[in-house]
Amino acid sequence: MSNQRKIMLGIVCCTFLFLSETLAMDGNFIPPGHPGEGGQLMDAIRSLGLSDSRKTAISTIISNYQGEMTTYMDTIPELKKEMVLSVFSEEPDEEKIRQYCRDISANIEELELLKMKMLVEIKAVLYPEQVKQLQAELTGKLNFLEKQRDHRDEMMKECLE
Repeated sequence: MSNQRKIMLGIVCCTFLFLSETLAMDGNFIPPGHPGEGGQLMDAIRSLGLSDSRKTAISTIISNYQGEMTTYMDTIPELKKEMVLSVFSEEPDEEKIRQYCRDISANIEELELLKMKMLVEIKAVLYPEQVKQLQAELTGKLNFLEKQRDHRDEMMKECLE
């Protein structure tokens, strides 16, 4: 296979993977293996068998963060879309693309920070055994995501061969 064909296949694979992740973040598409409604944290919380009072307390905590988190979750896919469109313009501007990368990274950082602040508040509502169970659930989900990443890397290698 020629180098030009390998590069083109690589671009197609990267674009496909990028767009599938963007759609997953945007909430319009949940690919196989991705968490259900609300993400990994909500899946893990649902598994704890909480009392009604703890569910209410956690619901209040989540509600307190939801608006700001939604803003970041809406902004990230939009920035990614704009970046991809910029890459495919007649004369891609590397500095503009770098700025999109910085903006995306800053939004991801703020979103993750909010999630961790929320998780600290949620931990305070749980019994110690529930905290351990939540930690185990989230760790297991992160291990699963790591395996998905390894699979994605293998697909990329195949595309480039």
